[in-house]
Order: sequence, then C-alpha cells, then structure tokens
Amino acid sequence: MDNKISGILVLGAGIIFLLLGIFISFVFYIYGGILFLLGIFILINNNEDKIEQINSLGGKK
Repeated sequence: MDNKISGILVLGAGIIFLLLGIFISFVFYIYGGILFLLGIFILINNNEDKIEQINSLGGKK
C-alpha cells in the first residue's frame, strides 16, 4: 500500500516537472522524465509487497 502512495506522488511530481518544462526551462524535462519513470517503476514493482506480507506473517525478527 505504501509503495502505491509513494509511486503516485513521485509520478505526480514528474508530471508537474514535465509541465513546468514547457514554460520555464529545458532542465525540468530531465528531472520530470526521471521522476516519471521512477514513479512508474515504483507502481509496477510488486516484490516489495511480497516481502511485507512475509514479515507480517511472523517471519524472522
């Protein structure tokens, strides 16, 4: 659940930076593109959810 929230926030920040790149500077395209791709990667990555489920079931402490 936490990775979905952080993924949406990073994805939203990437979109905002890409939109700012239109009006302000080309540099925002670079940061926006990186944040956008990172947000998509966070949303797609499901391995972390499996680790959290194992730990919540009483794995090694």
